[in-house]
Amino acid sequence: MTKRRWLQGAGSFLVPFCIMIVIWQSLSIAPFGDHNLLVSDIGTQYLEFMSLFKRFFDEGFSQYSFSNGIGGSIAALSGYYLISPFNLICLFFQDEQLPIALIWIITAKIATMGSTMYLYLSRHYQKRTFASLIFSTSYSLCGFVVAYSLNFMWLDALILLPLVTLGLEKLWRRETGSLYGISLFATIVTNYYLGYMVCLYAVIYSVYLYWLAHPEKGAWKPRVLWQEWRKFIVVSFLAGIATSFVLIPSLLGMLRTAKTNFDPSSFLLYPRFGVSSFGELGIGTYHFDHRLSHLPTIYSGILMVLLFISYFFRKEIPRREKRGSFCLMLALFLSFIVQLINTVWHMFQSPAGFPYRNVFIFSFLLIRFAYEAWLHRKKEEAFLGPIGKSACVFSGLLLVAAIGMSFESELFETNEIVGISPYLGISLGLIWLYAGLLYWSQKKNYRWLMVLTACLTFTELGFNYQQSLKAIPLGSQQKFAQFYQQQNQLISQLNANDTLWRINESTDQKNDGFSIAYNSYNDSFLYHFADIASYTSTLEKDVLDTLVNLGIYSRNVRRFTYVDENPVLNLLLNVKYSIKSTPLENQQSIKKTDHMYVYENQEALGMGLLMEREDLRLRSKKVIQNQEDILQTIKSNPYGYYQKADFLPPAESQSNQLEVETTASGELFMYLPKVYWKNVDQLMVNGKRHSTAVGIQTNQLFNLGKFDSGTKVTIQLKGKRHFNFANAEIATLKEEPLQQLLADEKDLAVNLQGKRDDRLTGTVTTKKDEQSLFLSIPYDEAWHATIDQQEVPTRKVFGSFLAVEIPEKGQHQLKLTYRPAAPLIGQLISAFVFIGVVGYYIIYKPLIKRKKDPDF
Repeated sequence: MTKRRWLQGAGSFLVPFCIMIVIWQSLSIAPFGDHNLLVSDIGTQYLEFMSLFKRFFDEGFSQYSFSNGIGGSIAALSGYYLISPFNLICLFFQDEQLPIALIWIITAKIATMGSTMYLYLSRHYQKRTFASLIFSTSYSLCGFVVAYSLNFMWLDALILLPLVTLGLEKLWRRETGSLYGISLFATIVTNYYLGYMVCLYAVIYSVYLYWLAHPEKGAWKPRVLWQEWRKFIVVSFLAGIATSFVLIPSLLGMLRTAKTNFDPSSFLLYPRFGVSSFGELGIGTYHFDHRLSHLPTIYSGILMVLLFISYFFRKEIPRREKRGSFCLMLALFLSFIVQLINTVWHMFQSPAGFPYRNVFIFSFLLIRFAYEAWLHRKKEEAFLGPIGKSACVFSGLLLVAAIGMSFESELFETNEIVGISPYLGISLGLIWLYAGLLYWSQKKNYRWLMVLTACLTFTELGFNYQQSLKAIPLGSQQKFAQFYQQQNQLISQLNANDTLWRINESTDQKNDGFSIAYNSYNDSFLYHFADIASYTSTLEKDVLDTLVNLGIYSRNVRRFTYVDENPVLNLLLNVKYSIKSTPLENQQSIKKTDHMYVYENQEALGMGLLMEREDLRLRSKKVIQNQEDILQTIKSNPYGYYQKADFLPPAESQSNQLEVETTASGELFMYLPKVYWKNVDQLMVNGKRHSTAVGIQTNQLFNLGKFDSGTKVTIQLKGKRHFNFANAEIATLKEEPLQQLLADEKDLAVNLQGKRDDRLTGTVTTKKDEQSLFLSIPYDEAWHATIDQQEVPTRKVFGSFLAVEIPEKGQHQLKLTYRPAAPLIGQLISAFVFIGVVGYYIIYKPLIKRKKDPDF
């Protein structure tokens, strides 16, 4: 018996593990072929963040990183992406092999989900059978996993959910609350976002358990409620507060993002969809192309849904229990369909893509109730008993959903309804095939029928997952590894010393191993350099707004990148090198590899520039004027640095066209604040297409090229709509004033050095007292500055940059140290809770027992 239990327990891990191996092999994904999964967030975020995770073990943990955008705390990023123990798998792989490591992380997490689900079912129902593997594997490959397994940071919550539930049941049976507290703590620590959802679930499930256990009328009186619920409240509170070492710095970081913006429409009581959602119960409903917008992926396996429906037809299950279960599932379903409830479940913010992130809880409970229905099967049942009725209901739901899809997309004005699944017929056939197998396995308890049912279920689950990946444009692992080695060697040569500067790096999209357009947003983490790009859910709003007001391109609140070269940005951000996949006009590269060109920017003087004044506020959608104003604060010039171009009368026959005449020699820049760039197909300059490495969908400062004074320049936008050129800024950056500024400031610019990004030093030389030093570092109150070992105050300038006051003229030693208070406060709170809990169990509880029982 012990050996059989051990084999079944091992099988709960090995079955989904083997299914995933077969899926990877069928798609030739490395290490089982040359393909990789570097698409969507797994290619643009998680790959690069795993490189950062590895660096923690190689170089030690730094609380600040200039690889994080133009610089920022990594507390929020680490708390959101990097806490999972499964990330340790990356330590066994070189960076060029990280795409393979990610495959093993996904596989290990999915397999572990099967083990914890098996543990829950066996402990809850006190039965360990071969059939349990069918249910645990169904949980491992449920709809959430199919849709979001590439967002593998969320999968830890699915691993821990069965343990949280088991712990809750123990707590409400007046047994120990330790399992609940520990598993809830682990859920919040590994990913506090889904941990928040599990906390909501814990409350709802506790109401369900309490309602089942207390049918008496007086059970809902406040005094009784406090007596019964206080243990749950105390354990939940302690588990939550014990995560402060992760939660406080992470949440404070998230409060700085644009995701805290309030959208009233997210809190309306209107339905998001109707009966079409029932179609998601069938196979083949999820498609990678619709990953950002789709119906809730409630798929849990055809057999699971069939048994779940039969749960409510079974007379052996008490009516009160069925009523409670129905209300529990309805409450979760309402969190999908009602906009207000959906927003609350997603931390009061509508998801920016990847909707219905709490759907895994629905699948877990569906499978849990399906297993209970399985255990209540009886031999004497007719085919048209609970199973036959359930097959009819299930078939009806799929057909009703197919009908609903024909009109709901217009009725609800949503793009989440994408059409009828091409596998609808197969789903209907499987319903009745499973119904037949269930009927015959009840009548004849043949082992081969059980094995056949299991094999059919495993095949269905694997097929459903595999077909969802078939549409993914897979990259080449061999190309990625080769390009990584070349690019890493190149950037290492440019960053040969500890002096801090930034690199505007781009990739060669033909040879980088990605099959989709990859915009190098987080390459700074992968190759370890300071960048001017970022793509993360933890991006600070003030920093993003500042960069956008200076002309940096930002597609949305989660990303920005430096596209067109601009000397002023090179000066302000200290962009010393630009790495391009195509040669730049009128510039000579200093280095060339097989695929990349390297340019040195003479405007990059250092990370610090002395200011003549600082009374400046950046203005929204006035990019060129903002750059002019900043240059004037560094060194005033009565003639200005930018010279506006003259607008010529538009030709009547030409639409969407501007003609200007330059009034100075130099590079011509353009900013069109009223143009909706998603509708622009091409930007033409004097009949020649202006190409950018990144597809422009919002606004940015365009470098139109170098022109002599008096040159006529024709600018045309090609697209299907008429474009608004109002408030256009088109001006030449004059060469002579800029070169004079660079010559005057070169010897006074401050270079910063440091082996760690949170500890920097530099030498400052000023020619007068009380002069302000602009630092190309985002402002953060955690930065502490000393001049000659005397602390000086820091302040915010130019939107969201850091500045310090140099009290006296002469040469001084500047030291910058990043010391955030939030991690320390969080660690102290967590330590206090841990000491209190340990003291309670080791000291207080034994003392109480001794008082009650002297012989203890």
